[in-house]
Amino acid sequence: MLKYVLYRQRHNQRVAADEYGPCPNCYGYYPKKILWRHNQKCKFTNAAGSRKRLALEISLLLPKSKEGSTILRRVIESMRNDEISRIVKSDNTILAFGEKLCTKRGHDEEQHNYIKQKLREVGRLLKDMRSCSGNVEKSLENFMYPDAFKFITQSCKNVAGFDGNTNTYATPSLALKIGTTLQKCLKILISKGIETNNRDLQTRAEELSKLFEINWTDDVSSNALRTLHEAKQNSQKGLLPLANDVKVMSEYLRHEAKTPANTLQGSASDCEKRQAWHKFSEICLCQTILSNRRRLGEV
Repeated sequence: MLKYVLYRQRHNQRVAADEYGPCPNCYGYYPKKILWRHNQKCKFTNAAGSRKRLALEISLLLPKSKEGSTILRRVIESMRNDEISRIVKSDNTILAFGEKLCTKRGHDEEQHNYIKQKLREVGRLLKDMRSCSGNVEKSLENFMYPDAFKFITQSCKNVAGFDGNTNTYATPSLALKIGTTLQKCLKILISKGIETNNRDLQTRAEELSKLFEINWTDDVSSNALRTLHEAKQNSQKGLLPLANDVKVMSEYLRHEAKTPANTLQGSASDCEKRQAWHKFSEICLCQTILSNRRRLGEV
């Protein structure tokens, strides 16, 4: 019979139950923050592994949810153990969204990090909405009401770092991603309402989805896209070349292209022609970039 031994605290700080984890070697129950240090000294340890490997072994010893596919459980078990991951694990709508992602991308292990990233994005949003509402137990589904649309947009702005004075975002791409993800979650709720014959859930999810279509662009997306565009435009602010500089560059490339072009047309050796072709292709690429520019800052 498998038994776990609880580690005796040597300080007076209170540690939540979900902050403990079992040592995969001696099965002692330790706070996860010091479990790595214990693993280095544990007399039952065969070989010291990486922290990531240790975290995975700990998660395999903990009780698993019966919900979700094997791929989704593997993705969630490999997530960093923090408040966001605990929110993800406890919310049915986020798990359903993760299941959709795993069905589409889970076959490729390289996409697992992408799935974790998307789940954490929704988890961060839900955390902010809970904080603003003062209800730490409220699920994402309980926030999906038409009356809560302004509340949802405000939380999205908070997570993406919206500055009301300049109407810009610290992370504009995150605001766009959250909007897309929320619409997918709404489709999941609409589907759930139809399958369970829950007309109330279906109706409010459909109405909120319509609000997204009507107002999300003006309230969130427009400023996020503008922030991205301005960041791209100003990425080389202060380093814009003059028109004369571009002209000099163009003439230089035209002059440099003559030598490899003559080599390719002449009777040079294969080695010389390969070198000339390599140089000529680089010059052609530079000329293409120069001619396709839309503004001097893109040169």
